Order: sequence, then structure tokens, then C-alpha cells
Amino acid sequence: MGNIKTLADIAFSDYVTPGVPASGVKWPPKSEIRKIFDAIDQSNDVISFAEYSPKGNDVDYDDDAFDNFMNAVEGSGRRGYIPPGLYRLGELPAVRSGGQVQLFGAGPITSILRPAWTSASTSRGAVTLQTSFCAGSMLGDFGVIAQAGSSGGCAISLLGHASAGAPDRSYLRNMWLTRSPGANHWSGYTLNLDGSARTGFGLRDCDFEGLSVFGGAAGACLAKSLVGSNMGIHCFQAGGVSGRLSLAGVSGTVTQGVNVRAGALAGISLDWVTHSIIDAGVVFGDIERSDNNQGDIVRYGICTGNINLNGGSFPANGDTQVQWLGNGRIQQTFIASLGTNFSAVSLPVPLKARPPQCIITPHSSGGMISPFYDYSGSNGDVVNVAASVACNASITVIGELVTP
Repeated sequence: MGNIKTLADIAFSDYVTPGVPASGVKWPPKSEIRKIFDAIDQSNDVISFAEYSPKGNDVDYDDDAFDNFMNAVEGSGRRGYIPPGLYRLGELPAVRSGGQVQLFGAGPITSILRPAWTSASTSRGAVTLQTSFCAGSMLGDFGVIAQAGSSGGCAISLLGHASAGAPDRSYLRNMWLTRSPGANHWSGYTLNLDGSARTGFGLRDCDFEGLSVFGGAAGACLAKSLVGSNMGIHCFQAGGVSGRLSLAGVSGTVTQGVNVRAGALAGISLDWVTHSIIDAGVVFGDIERSDNNQGDIVRYGICTGNINLNGGSFPANGDTQVQWLGNGRIQQTFIASLGTNFSAVSLPVPLKARPPQCIITPHSSGGMISPFYDYSGSNGDVVNVAASVACNASITVIGELVTP
């Protein structure tokens, strides 16, 4: 946009022709005059990164300019604007814990922060917000793309604090978080949302929309102890590392009430998650869950990997449900889906298939075992599976598979 004086100088410049003395005053076109008023309007509530003289050329380091810029934005009630450019950062910026941060750019592939640091941290990024003083922060319309040769840290991090709350009600939108070819991996997750330090409360009431996140050493996105929040996100692999979305928690501070909407996810893992929904068009990887989940729903159109529920067994009533969405019937095969060598004489595994078509192929080192299955009786569509000796089994279900 440019500052007001610069735009006015352009609009109201004198006529100057090489070799000819200046004569008369230029009558500016209305389009140039309107730019001045646009700048006046924005100057009332915007702090531009350009005011701190960054180079933005992807060669020189802009650490000092960025720190000064963030110092001015934090807690000011004004929006920080990142103009188009490639802003290289050689060190992890300071954690922001003293006030709300509103930061926006000209677009996620136009205004780009370029980490070029080396760090073992998994929880600090180009922008790190912590404590309730940062509640209501808004970040959007810029990208974080790690420079070749960088390693460690993460792109964006929202953290809970043991005694000072968390940046609740924060809003992230239209962001591209990844790394350049040749850059080493982020130490943990590219996008780190971790409220677990705030025991009993977590990170709450946040809204994330239009996020494209490419994987770090542990995965693309960690949402840990996240409560009552919406996530519009796509997670991808990068350089052969995991691009999964991990929803997690800890005992006493679980992730709950989270609604995830994704066109594509490179894997899903659930641990200490309750009463949450994940809708994904395509899962390019595995869907995994631990014992510590209840009342969750995972819906997807296509899964290219395996589904491992509760260490390989189907969950009990009220636990994680897996549903297949799409036009017509979807067929999905579980590999070793009945778990690690169950040996009970009678082990009922409730499956509800609509229509109830189920093919069970048992496997055992002692040879093929023939379990029984029953579509009738008081259980209706429930399939009861039992084996007399230890065995694993593969199950192919045609239709929609849910716990009854």
C-alpha cells in the first residue's frame, strides 16, 4: 500500500521532463488520490512491518526488525501487517505472552516468514502465543516456509501455561505452513496446538480455517488438550515424514468437543480424545486410536492405510466409531483387525454393517480357524465372532461399519 506521504508525492508531483524546465502542476488521476485515502484509512489501526525496515529478500536476516514489529503489535489492539516478501529469521522469535496479537499478510504464498534457525525446541515457532493475555489473537493470510538448511522448532505454536491460562478464542485462517526442499524437518509437529500444561482446562474455544500444513518429524498438526474448537485443515506429508493429524490429551485434560473438517489428511491418530468428530474426504495413511478415547466419530470417503482401533480391536459401545461415506457401498479391509492374538473361548465383537455383509478371514500360526458369525437373533445386524484358540483375523466389511 505504501505510506501516506509517498502516495501523496506520487499523486501531486510536479511535471518534470528531462532537459525541460518544470512547468505547471500535475493534475493527478482519481485512482492515485483514492490510494491516499486507502492509506489513511488503514493507518488508523494497522502497524506495517515495512515501518521497521526489513529486507524481505530471502537473503538478509530480518530478526531485529521482526522482534521490534512484534513488540509493537503485541497488546496494542492494532493489527500487524506483513507486506509481500520473504522474511528470513535466523533465530527463534520470542514467545508472546503479554497481550493479544493480530497479524495478517497479503496472502499465504505472498507474505512469507522464512525460518532459517537451528533449534531442538518442538514447541516454539515463528509465532508462539502463550497465556490468557494472548486470548482472542488472530493470525492469517501469511505463510511460514522453513528455509533450506534450517532445522527444529515449529511453524506456529499456541501453548497453555500452568498458572497463566492459554490463548483461548484464538483464530487462525488461510495459512500455509511447510518447508522448502532441502530444509530439515521441524522438530515435532509443524503446527503445535498444546494446552496440556493448563491442567483441567486446556486450550479452548478456538477457530482454525483454511490451514494447509505439511508434516514435521512427528506429524503435521498436534491438537493436544484442545477443547470446544473447530478445525478446517488439510495435512500432508513432506519429504517422507509423517503428515498426520494427531488429536491427543492427557489424563485430566483431554481433547474434547472438537470438530475437524478436512479434504485430505495424511493419517489420523487419537489418544485421550472424547466426544469429537473428524470428517475427512481422503485419509492418505492410517487411522489409529488408543484405549483412552470415548464417543468419537471418524468419517471419511477413502482410506489408503490400515485402521487400528484400540490396539487392533474394535471398540466397545460408546467408543470411537468409523464410518464410510460416499455414493454406493464402500468396501474396507482391516488387516489383523481383531487384535493381538485373542484367545478367549467366546469373544463377541459387535459389528453393525448396513447392509450386513461381512467376510471374516482368520489367521493363525496353527492353521486356519473357523470362527462363527451370526446376523440374526436379538442383536439384529450385530456380528458375533469367537475363536477357540489364539488367532488374528482380517475383516472386510461392505457397507457402513459402526458400533451399535
